[in-house]
Amino acid sequence: MNDDSGPLGTEIRFFTGLLESNVEALNRVLTDDFLLIDVMGGSEIPKAVLLDAIRSGQLKFETNLAPGLSRPLLSDDRCGNR
Repeated sequence: MNDDSGPLGTEIRFFTGLLESNVEALNRVLTDDFLLIDVMGGSEIPKAVLLDAIRSGQLKFETNLAPGLSRPLLSDDRCGNR
């Protein structure tokens, strides 16, 4: 199933926006109460702060993954989710 409006499509738009530093795309996909959590330190980065840092060039996301190396983890009956 190829549903651009579902969770996978939203995730793709989010990560594409991060990698392309596309603040407008990120603004459309993120809710106003969005928080990015630093998993190592526990700090919270609100949407506005994240977008400002990307816009100014202070924050840039990069990847070394070749296309097709990632895959979504979808819940199924084995997880007890539907």
